[in-house]
Amino acid sequence: MAFALPLAIGATLAGAGIQAYGAYQSGRAQSAQAQYQAAYAQQLAGAYGIRGAQMQAAGYQQAADVGYRTAADVARTTVGAGARGVAIGTGSTAGIIASQYALGQLGERRTIANAGERAYGEYLRGTEETAKAGLETAAAGQYRIAGDIGAIGDIVSGVGKAASMAGGAQSVDSKWYS
Repeated sequence: MAFALPLAIGATLAGAGIQAYGAYQSGRAQSAQAQYQAAYAQQLAGAYGIRGAQMQAAGYQQAADVGYRTAADVARTTVGAGARGVAIGTGSTAGIIASQYALGQLGERRTIANAGERAYGEYLRGTEETAKAGLETAAAGQYRIAGDIGAIGDIVSGVGKAASMAGGAQSVDSKWYS
């Protein structure tokens, strides 16, 4: 039985070492996961930025299309009035043409504004992902530190248990508690 105490102390120290290594590796794994999430969020932020720019460009193209349709409407009105022998630059024909231009410009502005609103939503999502990436990066550093602290705690705890088993820990007299 003389070998039981050293064996128990050795097993306690080995267990503490294994537990410490597990805490250390857990911190490293959690840190790697957070770094991956940060990189993914950065990629998403870039994609949202590109998507926002594409939406804005598409809006300008759609506004140009509205302008082309307006020009075609004005041309039909002008040609039709001219074919009927109506004066184009005066009277109600001039008013109709002016109204067509005004409605076309309004349509272009609305198209650009709607596209800008959609693009802003994408830019905002990109900003959110950038912020998330920053938080994940900070968490990655904290996970590493937590793993290191956990490992040190496991070692100290194991040494304390082993010392207690060996009789190294003495009881404290109750007079010291008051």
